[in-house]
Amino acid sequence: MIVRHLIFAALALAGCHRSNEVSTTTTTSAAYTPTHEEAALWLTNARCDRAAECFDVGTDYADRAECTAVVGRSTRTTLGACRGDVNAAELETCVARIRGEPCNHPRDTLDRIAACRRLCR
Repeated sequence: MIVRHLIFAALALAGCHRSNEVSTTTTTSAAYTPTHEEAALWLTNARCDRAAECFDVGTDYADRAECTAVVGRSTRTTLGACRGDVNAAELETCVARIRGEPCNHPRDTLDRIAACRRLCR
């Protein structure tokens, strides 16, 4: 009986042994593809933000709402020509270029910015 308890105790202690190995988990995710409407919203916001920074809101556009309406309509029309998905990496590049555009550059169309011409896959 004592032998049985000793064996049980030895097995229990053996189960408590900890390994010094660190486990790792690798997570992968599918590439994000924005919808045309999401891309239009991001581009419209970037263009109207830039218009406000360059004092075009109040002169070219009565207010932010008018900028959003006018620029949004133009942007959705441009993206409507995309037969496929919007390229997320090119969208990020395009938005960055819009935000960095000098104020004396015209901001009438997306096509003027080279990075914005590659939005469609």
